[in-house]
Amino acid sequence: MRVFLTLLAALFLTSAWTFIRYKTAGHTWEGVYDCGDRGPLSDGEFIRAAVSQSIQASKNSPYYRQSSSLKSNYIFAGKFISDNPECCSIYRGNPNDYFTPESFSEYMTRTVARIVKIQFIKENRSNGSYFGMPAAYYVKMDACGNQLD
Repeated sequence: MRVFLTLLAALFLTSAWTFIRYKTAGHTWEGVYDCGDRGPLSDGEFIRAAVSQSIQASKNSPYYRQSSSLKSNYIFAGKFISDNPECCSIYRGNPNDYFTPESFSEYMTRTVARIVKIQFIKENRSNGSYFGMPAAYYVKMDACGNQLD
């Protein structure tokens, strides 16, 4: 019985410690994350990966559109970033502003590594002609540069 109570107390203390760490964690993507043998990615690599998976060129107009597919387009990403040098940044604001915060499982597995903010001209079509509206898009990235949402 004493062993059972000791194990129960240890389980309770571990659970309480984990809960407190989760609630007081803040913006946990600010830490350093490792992508296997490759090591941690730089902010520039996160930005390039986010653009390549989220934004694509329009075939009929000079504007860009948010991609619905997650196929990578690194050739376009380099051109987009060089043509728009102020387009992208690592977002360090409150996660409740624009997207869901980290879930408990994401926090425990340290899944979310960076949030990338991309500003671009979103394509709209009206009466057969194209026009652009400024837009911002936020991309959750894991440690290896894959889009999460």
